[in-house]
Amino acid sequence: MQEAFLQFLWRYQKLSSTQLKTASGEELIVLQPGVWNTGEGPDFLQAKILLGDVQWSGHVEVHRKSSDWWHHKHHQDPNYDAVILHVVWEHDGLVFSPSGTPIPTLILAEFVARRWLDNYQTRFLHPSPWIPCAAHIKYFPAAHWTDWKERLLIERLSQKTLWIKEQLQQTNNDWEAVLFRLLARSFGLHTNGAAFVEVAERIPVHLLRKLQNPPALEALFLGSAGLLPSEDSDPYVWELRGLFDYFQRKFRFQIETFPRFTFARLRPANFPTVRWALLAALYHRIPRPFRWLVEAQNLDALKTLQSVQASGYWDTHYTWGAAGKKQLKKISPSFWELLVINCMIPLRFAYAQTQIGFDPEQHLEWFAQLKVEKNSVIQQYRSLGVPVQSAGCSQALLQLYRQYCTPQKCLSCAVGFYLMHE
Repeated sequence: MQEAFLQFLWRYQKLSSTQLKTASGEELIVLQPGVWNTGEGPDFLQAKILLGDVQWSGHVEVHRKSSDWWHHKHHQDPNYDAVILHVVWEHDGLVFSPSGTPIPTLILAEFVARRWLDNYQTRFLHPSPWIPCAAHIKYFPAAHWTDWKERLLIERLSQKTLWIKEQLQQTNNDWEAVLFRLLARSFGLHTNGAAFVEVAERIPVHLLRKLQNPPALEALFLGSAGLLPSEDSDPYVWELRGLFDYFQRKFRFQIETFPRFTFARLRPANFPTVRWALLAALYHRIPRPFRWLVEAQNLDALKTLQSVQASGYWDTHYTWGAAGKKQLKKISPSFWELLVINCMIPLRFAYAQTQIGFDPEQHLEWFAQLKVEKNSVIQQYRSLGVPVQSAGCSQALLQLYRQYCTPQKCLSCAVGFYLMHE
């Protein structure tokens, strides 16, 4: 019996009778089950119960077994001193608060209707090839998906803004600096994103405002990343090396260690050298990207990024060395969509939250205008009949998969809640 199921039963009072009794035989009436607490401390806060003729106000803790109280060391935690009821499936011993007061116990197994057990066991506990409700998710009405996916999308955006807010604290609320780090992470993709951010954190942001031409920006970025060879016969390498050494002397910043970048198993167009050159081209094309971003009136205004192209050297190079076949290195439509989804909209969303009259609707509308992302998770949901019409849907389903399906938080999910009641 999973504790999440017991919390569901208590939260929504799915009990077979209102004539409850504690393990000691005392009559119990639930006036308020309390507010579900997803953080630290007791499971339900500010509950109200009637024990005999006495009304109690406090917290409720839920466990599979009474002995879990001791195993979790709640008897040593003052946060549990206000617990007025212990709700368990199996009662295997008395429990006491940290101050030594005995806590009454309600044994849920004695008061749960059979239908709730059957629904839970049938729909969530049977082995599934992918997610617990894979065989039943098709019964969730299509009309219900709209509201649930909108909530999931806002959840996902809110989670993404947490990283942005952390960066704001580190940069003294410098939005341009935070956007630079976020862009760097996006240009580094999943493989090199962390290394790109590490480099972006080292580069003084004021230099981005001073340096405007592509060679200067490439020298700054590639030099700070440790991707400029110290010995190379290529004239362009020597030009960038000289510029970077000059910047270090003039602006008095030194970098002694460099992150490790991965080139293995990457398509040449995704090599870190090409990605830094593209980011340099972006800052040449749009020197103040934060102002440009927050002033954009619609999604089409962001398509300026699709005209960003790396400098001429990279037309015939993916890294240093002999020139190869000419191939323009630019921000492709697919990469542009990734930037909008993972960087542009989250930053606008975070900034909008700081403004009076914040309304998330515009950001949701932008997601609705973008194509569905292609990955195995979305393909699986589609195969189960889940409607997916836009990037907003695919982002919502990624949130569903990672935050609800994978950790099996089925009873906190709108789909799971519906299936329990169907």
